[in-house]
Amino acid sequence: MTILFEKWPRRVEIYPWDEAPATREPELDQPHLVTDIGFLDTFEAAAFLRDLAAEPDLMGQLRNLCAAELTAYRYTSNEEVIEQFAGLVAQHFYRVRQTEFFRTAWPIEPPAPPPSPQPNIPPKRTDPPKPVENKAVLVEFIEVVNRGVEGVVTGAGPASSILPTCVERSDIQKGFYKQFINVTDKDLEGTSKRHPEYGRYIEVKARVTLNGKPKAGESVEFSYTRQAGEFCPLLLTQDKQGFDHPGSPPTLIQTTGGDGWTKTVRFYLSAYAGDYFELFAKGPDGKKLKLGSYQVWRKFWYQMTHFKNSVPPQLDFAQNSYAAVFAEMAASITQQVDEQTVPHGSFYPGWMAQYGGGAEMVSVVGPHNHEAFFNLCKNEQDKPIKGHLVVCDTAWDAYTAPVSVESFVINSNPSELLTLDLQGGRNLGIFKPTLTGEDLVIQGTWSSDSASGVLTDENILIEPAGRTNLRQIKVLLPDQAPNPAIFPVTVHLQLRYAHKVGGYSIGEHMVITSDNAMTAEMFNGIVVHEFGHGFNQPPYPDRQPPPLKSHPMQYIPQGGAGSHCRTGATPQVPDANKPAEFTYKDGSCVMFHAPSDKATGMFCSTCHPYIRLQNMEKLEDPSE
Repeated sequence: MTILFEKWPRRVEIYPWDEAPATREPELDQPHLVTDIGFLDTFEAAAFLRDLAAEPDLMGQLRNLCAAELTAYRYTSNEEVIEQFAGLVAQHFYRVRQTEFFRTAWPIEPPAPPPSPQPNIPPKRTDPPKPVENKAVLVEFIEVVNRGVEGVVTGAGPASSILPTCVERSDIQKGFYKQFINVTDKDLEGTSKRHPEYGRYIEVKARVTLNGKPKAGESVEFSYTRQAGEFCPLLLTQDKQGFDHPGSPPTLIQTTGGDGWTKTVRFYLSAYAGDYFELFAKGPDGKKLKLGSYQVWRKFWYQMTHFKNSVPPQLDFAQNSYAAVFAEMAASITQQVDEQTVPHGSFYPGWMAQYGGGAEMVSVVGPHNHEAFFNLCKNEQDKPIKGHLVVCDTAWDAYTAPVSVESFVINSNPSELLTLDLQGGRNLGIFKPTLTGEDLVIQGTWSSDSASGVLTDENILIEPAGRTNLRQIKVLLPDQAPNPAIFPVTVHLQLRYAHKVGGYSIGEHMVITSDNAMTAEMFNGIVVHEFGHGFNQPPYPDRQPPPLKSHPMQYIPQGGAGSHCRTGATPQVPDANKPAEFTYKDGSCVMFHAPSDKATGMFCSTCHPYIRLQNMEKLEDPSE
C-alpha cells in the first residue's frame, strides 16, 4: 500500500521496499527534482512525518497504512502513530520519495520533443539498501512496586541490575504465582508495605541499552498469553484482561526514555479465578523476555471462636475445597470462650439438646445468644475479608410464634411420656428453661368432668429417663386435680420450642456445630457451605455475576431458608397425601441443604463458574 500526498510545490510518496513507486509522473513542462530521502534515526523520520501530518488527508492515509503494521493503531494518538511508524521508516522497511516543482518562465522555443523510443531494455535492478542494524538491546523486563521508592518484585520475574528488590512473591500454587484480585486495597498496611499480590493489576517495565548505555526512543512491545480457567464463560469487557485497563488490545508499545526504561505499565488480570497469564516484552533487537506465570485467585481469612472445653477439627479439607475454586482460605486468630461468662441459654444437658446425648453439659448457640459470641470477632486491618466461625456443640433457633394447642388424656401423675407434634416435629425440641428465658408454657390447662385448672412451667417435666426424642415431656398435675388413675384428666398445651440447625450464617458470622457424632469431614463441609452462603452461593435468580444466566440447579428447600444447589439430588415427597409438595434428597454439591451420602464437600461443576466469577470482596447476609 502506498501513500501519495501532493501539496504544491511538492509531492511525497511512501511505499514499501518491495513495491514500485507510483507511476504518476510530473508534467513535462514543470521543472522538478526527484529525491529518495533517507533518515539517520527514528527522531529524524518522526520530524519529517510530523511535518506532513499537519494535513488531515495525509494523517488519514498514514493511519490506514499503519493498520497493517501496528496492532493497536486505533487506540493511539496521532503522535504515537507517527513515532511508531517512524521506526519502520528509519529501519528502511519503507521508502520515502519526494518530488519538488519549480516555477520558471516559459521558454521562447517549445520544449524539445521527447527522445525517440528506445528498445525495450529492462531497467537495471537496484537492490534496496540493507536496513541499518539496530544494536539496541532489550536487557530487562521486570515486575515493580512503588513503596515510596520504585523497586523490583521477584519470584514471577527476575531481579534488576539497576533497581533495588523490594519484595519476593511467595504465594505460589503448582508453579503459578497467585494474584488475589478481591483484596482491592494494595495499601491496606500502608504505602511502605504495599502488596503487589493484591488487586486486579500488576506493574511491569522494561529497559533497553546500546553498547551498555541507556537508549532512548526505542520501542518495546508488551504482550501476554492467557490460559482460560475451566468452565469460564465469555467474559464482559470489564472482566477481561488488558494493559492499562481491562479489555484493552493484546499488545502495547511503549518508547524508552532517557534512562532506557519504558514507563511503568499496568497489566490487569481477568476476573475469572483460575485464569493464568504469561507476560512478554519484545525489544528493538527482536529479543523477547518473559514474566510469569500469574494466576487469578481470591483470598479470605477466618477467625475461630470456641468454648474452652472443645477442640474443633482442623480445616484442611475446607481449605482444599476453596483452593479447588482458586480461593485461599487463611487462618487468623482463635478466641476461646470462658464458660463462666457466657449468656443465658448457652449450656444444657446433652440429653435435652442432642439426639442420643448423655448427662454432660453441651454448648448451645443460636439467635437467642449469638450476639455475645459475634462481638468477640476482632477487626484486623490486614485481613479485610474475614469470616468468623463460632463453634459449638449444637445450634438451636428458638421459635417465638405460637403453635397449635395440643391435647392429651393422662391416666397417671406424673403422666407417661407425651410426644408433642409441634407442627411437624422434625428437628424440633423442648428446652426447660427456654433458650430465651421466657415461660415455657404459653397456654396450659387441665380438665376432668366439671373440675379444671391452669398448668404452668412447674407442671412440665423434662427428664432423661426413657426419652426417645427431643419433643417428649411429662405433665405433673397440681394438687387440686383429681387422681387421673380414677378420673382421667385432659390437658391442653401450647409450649415454646426450638428448631435444631446444623449451622447458619449472618454476613461474616457463622455458627458451626461440632458434636461427638460429627466427623471432621462433615464439620469441614458445613464450614465450606456457610462460607459459600456468605459469598452468594448459589446465587438467587438475577443475583448472579453477568454474563452468567440463572443458576440451573438453584432451589430453596421446602420448609427451609436460603438458596441451595440440587446437583445430583432427587425429589422427595415427605407427605404422600401432598404429592405436589416435595423437597430434594441426596445432593452431591457442598451447597446442598442437608447431609448426604453423595456429598463430597466440594463445589459441583455447575457451581464453579458462579463462585469463580463472584467478586468475593465481602461476606454478605444470604437472606438479604
